[in-house]
Amino acid sequence: MQVKFDNQVKEWQKRKRVKDILEAFGLNREEVIVVRNDALLTENDWVEVEDEVEIWRVVSGGSSGD
Repeated sequence: MQVKFDNQVKEWQKRKRVKDILEAFGLNREEVIVVRNDALLTENDWVEVEDEVEIWRVVSGGSSGD
């Protein structure tokens, strides 16, 4: 599998759970989303060897009230 995050790419030759992938990148699941083929994955989903996955940072904000 190939996992892309920011300017990093990591590859593994065996299936992994999303939570293990996030741990390998040192990421908190509350701060990112994991996407495979335009579908969001949960931390318990499995990523297979043939998959390509992207990790996106979550950006939140609010109204400035102006």
